Amino acid sequence: MKKFLIFRTDRIGDFILSCILIKSIKRNKPNSEITVICSDQNYEYVKNYSLVDNAKLYPKKFIKKISFYYSMIKSDFDCILSLDGKKRSIFACAISRSKLKIMTVTKKIYKNIFFNFKDNILFIKDSKSRLEEFKFILKKMDIDYSDKDLDIFDSEKVRSNLDIINKIPDKSFNQLHLDEKWITESYMGRRKLRNFKPINASIVQMCSFIGEFVKKSKKDLVISTGAETNSLIEGVKEKFNKDGLFELNGKKIIILDNISFADLKLIIKKTDLLIACHGSPAHIASSFNTKIIDIFDQKNEEFYKFYTYHLRNYKYLYREDFTILAKNILQLV
Repeated sequence: MKKFLIFRTDRIGDFILSCILIKSIKRNKPNSEITVICSDQNYEYVKNYSLVDNAKLYPKKFIKKISFYYSMIKSDFDCILSLDGKKRSIFACAISRSKLKIMTVTKKIYKNIFFNFKDNILFIKDSKSRLEEFKFILKKMDIDYSDKDLDIFDSEKVRSNLDIINKIPDKSFNQLHLDEKWITESYMGRRKLRNFKPINASIVQMCSFIGEFVKKSKKDLVISTGAETNSLIEGVKEKFNKDGLFELNGKKIIILDNISFADLKLIIKKTDLLIACHGSPAHIASSFNTKIIDIFDQKNEEFYKFYTYHLRNYKYLYREDFTILAKNILQLV
């Protein structure tokens, strides 16, 4: 097998997790050609990932969708992997002329619908982790898995356009990633709304925690945000320094908001410890073997553990009211 098509029409974090599989394919078949069908949420990142040869955006307009599915019927891929579990990807996989079709699906009805290649359908609930799924898929493709495949960025040149990031010595600081998940109380996952337990961190509480954290950790602190500015980080900057650079308890605090994904990746690579609500930063940290404190909702523990089973240097805490969560974080530092 030489030509692979992978459907990953969801988020960046989902694609990063799939990079383990992509790394395995490329390590075993360096001359293979990997094409990824993307969403508008992950396309910019996927097209710049060094192990992906082609990135294509899943069409939104009806006419273009018809053309896309027609092209799938005529396609000559040796193997098609529907990894996002979406109906559009499953359908495209089913109608293709690929020699090997592998699907990850949530409903067993698909096994009855596509009985002619049912042995290649993998049910998410049949595995204890995403990594176990990938091993199953690789076995179907006669490809060996290695723990080296967890190092998904070792072929990447991770760099930043921000001098302040490049100049910080490796492992001399910790990182607090204050994205919108610290504030929001809901999240869309697997096509249904997931309600979070609120953290309720006030600006005063967060500022107090930052001071206690750097005092106990004895390291400088970089505070990063997601693509969207949020009221919590704005309040912290207003309290200390609008420029986002100040000292507290003898340690430097650097606030970097609205940074690019490439900058975020480099910060995570250089940091000693990352604290974040669960998302793509946790998977990036694991790939660099960076220490992680991952925060997720206890009622969705089974869901999160499925995706974090393979993470290295990993600790987790449940979402709690910040008066409790702050104490729990400090106990792990």
